[in-house]
Parts: sequence; C-alpha cells; structure tokens
Amino acid sequence: MKIFLQITMVMFLISCSVNKKQETADVGLLVQEPEMIEEKLNVIDTVLEYNAPEFVDSSRHQLFIDTTKSSKYYKEIIDWKPNKFDNQAVEYYFKEISETFDATTVDLKQFPRDWISIYSLDNEFVAYNPINGIDWRFSLTDSSVNHYRMEADTEAISKVISLSQDELILELRTIKQNTKDQISFIKIKKTKHSYIYVFQRFEYLGFNENDYSNLITPLENLINYNLVVSDAPNLVHSIVQFDKADKSKLE
Repeated sequence: MKIFLQITMVMFLISCSVNKKQETADVGLLVQEPEMIEEKLNVIDTVLEYNAPEFVDSSRHQLFIDTTKSSKYYKEIIDWKPNKFDNQAVEYYFKEISETFDATTVDLKQFPRDWISIYSLDNEFVAYNPINGIDWRFSLTDSSVNHYRMEADTEAISKVISLSQDELILELRTIKQNTKDQISFIKIKKTKHSYIYVFQRFEYLGFNENDYSNLITPLENLINYNLVVSDAPNLVHSIVQFDKADKSKLE
C-alpha cells in the first residue's frame, strides 16, 4: 500500500510538471506573437517582380512592378497635389528670392507644366511610387520652377533662353544656399523616345549633352509606363537600385 501511494505521488508530480511546462509554452507563444507581427512588418522585400496590386500582402512591405496603369498607386501620383506645407515652403523661398530679384512672368506657351521622374530598369523605362513620401517631381509656372519631394523648393524664372516644342532652357534665380551668385540654369530636352525628356541643371550656361542621369516625362504620360511600387503599412528604409540609362535608346 505504501509503495502504491509512493508511485501515485510520483505520477501526480510528473503530471503537474508536464501541465506546468505546457502552460509555460502556451504563455510563451502569446508573448512572442506581437514580436512576430513586428518582425513581419519590418521585413524588407528585396525581390522586385511583376505583381497585380490585388495579390499584394498589404500587411507587410512589398516591392513589385505594377502593370495595371489604373491602380491606386497610379492614381496617387496622378491625383497628388501640394499640401499646405509645400505651398508655404514655395511661398517662403520665392519671397526670399524676390528680396534680391524683381520677379517676372514668362510665356511658356504649350510646353508641359507637370513633370515626374522616369527610370531605367532591365531594359525598360518605369516610373516609381516610393513608400517614404513622393518621388521627385516638379511643376513649371509662369514665374517659377517648383520642386517637390520630402520638402518643397522653388526657383524664380528670370529669362527664357530657348523654347520650342522639344526643348526648354531657363535662367533661374535661387536662394543663396543653392548657388553662390543665386543664378542657375535648367534644360529640358526631348529624346528620341516618344515620351521621355532629359532634365539638366547647372550653375552656368553650359550643358553636358551626354548626361542622361535625370529622365523625366510629363505627368499625363505616366500611364504609358509600368510602375515600380514600394508599399508597406509602416515606414521602412527601402531603396530601389535602378539602372544607368542606356544613352543609345535616347539619342
């Protein structure tokens, strides 16, 4: 009888130990779950592949090429407007420039006004919708060139040097922090590609005809290109490495 009681007691202690371990394991799973969710949110997608937006996992960072031409990612770029902080920055810088330069207005005729960046990727040209803010874009007005990215900036137009259907060269006035004498020049020139232009900016009137590092297109032409999208429910540090443009495709 004594032996039986001892055996029973041992079995009871073993059973309690197993149950305690099981409870600990269950609690451990509950504790780890938020960490697993956070880890999932912070995973950086580095595989750039074609994918339709409806098949994208919106709960984590996704890097993909959108070919729909009509998704919300395209609409974000097309419908984007400067917010009040952008407008305040443009107004502030333009006022600062006007302190040393008499603002003027010019007639740019039918030359496109709203521009976005274009990139080369695997032998094709694509647009880009980044996760952290907007990609660089700019607008031409009758008196200024307004740049938008993480922070807005502006330059006042002082002279139209050249204007045609395929080329625009402007002399600009800028703030002291940008150039020593507050003068700069930009050139927008059409390439042989149907919708692509080259953007160049210098502190003196002289342009490198072989520089194709900044490609742009009028906003209305966005639908002619696939869109590289970097999207996530939270901000992550994600940089897309685009190719150097093939000059032979543009000349």
